[in-house]
Amino acid sequence: MVYTLTLNPAIDYYLETENFQLGMTNRSLGESFKIGGKGINVSRVLSRLGIQSVALGFIAGFTGKEIQRHCGFNARLAIIDKDFSAGLTDNCVVSTEIADKTFDVEHIEKNCGFKTDFIEVDGVSRINVKLLNNGLETEINGNGGIISDEKIDLLLEKANNIGEDDVVVLCGSLPRNFPKDFYSTFTKYTKSRHIIIDTSEQTLLASLECRPFLIKPNHLELGEIFGVDLRSCDISELQFYAEKLRSGGRRQAGGYSDRQTDRQTDKHSDVYSDVRTDGYSDRRTDVYSDGRLNGNMDSFFGGHSGGAENVLVSMGEKGALLVTENGTFYEKAPQISVKSTVGAGDTLLAAFISEYFKSFNYNAALKFAVKTTAQLIVNS
Repeated sequence: MVYTLTLNPAIDYYLETENFQLGMTNRSLGESFKIGGKGINVSRVLSRLGIQSVALGFIAGFTGKEIQRHCGFNARLAIIDKDFSAGLTDNCVVSTEIADKTFDVEHIEKNCGFKTDFIEVDGVSRINVKLLNNGLETEINGNGGIISDEKIDLLLEKANNIGEDDVVVLCGSLPRNFPKDFYSTFTKYTKSRHIIIDTSEQTLLASLECRPFLIKPNHLELGEIFGVDLRSCDISELQFYAEKLRSGGRRQAGGYSDRQTDRQTDKHSDVYSDVRTDGYSDRRTDVYSDGRLNGNMDSFFGGHSGGAENVLVSMGEKGALLVTENGTFYEKAPQISVKSTVGAGDTLLAAFISEYFKSFNYNAALKFAVKTTAQLIVNS
């Protein structure tokens, strides 16, 4: 089972304007609402790809009730074209009366709902404003409420029920009163060997202690961590800094360990360290002969131990880079025209998860993730 954790879910309020004027009364050309939060987004996309998941997290107030209502449509049907020649179909949402029934696989390829196991807390779940003006997207995200120690303990009790082979996806910002290393704390209560983290800056760095299987910063977040400008998406630069977030360690069930080469190795691909734009290499060797990519986390972070096993860097319209224990892969994104890229990174992560844990092939998972992301954001 895949478990996603969204500690700060939200309702995203989309407004489209033209010639927005700061400090003046503006009229929208259109508006819409969408249930947000990175973990919920991942569960939603996994649903479309035929993968069941359970969404964990906190909800509060009238906005929390709307989040729960939306996610309460637990049965979703998706027929996926394996070759993507005809694109991806939209979800067909069915009534809750049949949500728990078993569907005949002769007629329905996938029964792909996502369930929820939220904890109700005091306050109100966030509302995030997404403003689209003359093709430029601006986001104003709320902070969310304060979570009591009692509710935190309830969440950690749920973590105790997560098994060794379950996949745990920890996404998004933390509530205001949470320590930066909460994700690392949460993983210690689970038995899972498959920890995936998608957050930013200090929260991401603090989470490296648990040596997750995968982290997914975007190229801007990666630059912010190291205080460098990576907006150009230069492949060698991105690889250099992504490699600094990796470690040679691998997480065992219920704890941390050194590398175990018999678990989750890539069964199909060679080690590609010298990256070309087609995702392959001419030679199997280190990219930098001076050993810069082998710098250890302890010295770089001033004694902080840990590091991710694999780093997936989303690069927007330029595709994605995957730095792994078995080499580095790059996949260029198809050239498409989209109205909004909100949630594209969550889509990439969900698609990668869906393919990797079927094939255990890094390169195949990256290719599938980039192509699927393009299809889904065009059709959204």
